[in-house]
Amino acid sequence: MTKRFGFTLAEVLITLGIIGVVAAMTIPTLISNTNGAKFRSQFKKTLSTLNQAGLMSQAQYDFDYAGTTVKCSDTVENAAIEHPDSTMSFCAI
Repeated sequence: MTKRFGFTLAEVLITLGIIGVVAAMTIPTLISNTNGAKFRSQFKKTLSTLNQAGLMSQAQYDFDYAGTTVKCSDTVENAAIEHPDSTMSFCAI
């Protein structure tokens, strides 16, 4: 009888089981890290776009945003009372 080299079915199944357990533990972490990176990237892009829009508005209308800082209240209702002329003020957002 000749001697055969290779893996038994049990060894292959145990190895696949271990790989499956490790993958089940690491995949959710990888997905959440990817989603977090996408969110941070989109947030930075949006913030940059808003900054560019403000700079363009300042250049086009010769408007200085230096005096537009407003102290906002704790609640949206108080912000609406304090700034009734603005339907969408910075405080109401």
